[in-house]
Amino acid sequence: MRTLSAADIKRKSKKPLRQNYPAPTSVAGRVLGYFKLRPGEGQTTTLVQLAQQIGITLTQLTTALQYLKDFYGIDIRCLKYGLWVFAGEWVNGTYVDHIARRNK
Repeated sequence: MRTLSAADIKRKSKKPLRQNYPAPTSVAGRVLGYFKLRPGEGQTTTLVQLAQQIGITLTQLTTALQYLKDFYGIDIRCLKYGLWVFAGEWVNGTYVDHIARRNK
């Protein structure tokens, strides 16, 4: 997981950086909002269908998924063809596993 941009690394201030979620109106925010509706639950859809449901292009969707993983610590996985799940996320240095929480 990439947590800091190059500009943040070069900062002289040592204040802790907060990683807020992306704005709900951004492409990454819309993708995250779609998966946050059912954390830990598999959603049967292909990438093309998912992009159409959210109202974005396939290129924007794949870029947003990578962006969410690299900068926000969001774990969205493809378990098998057409089955996507919001598996977990990093919160304050701790991994929150949504699949394990759901199966308790």
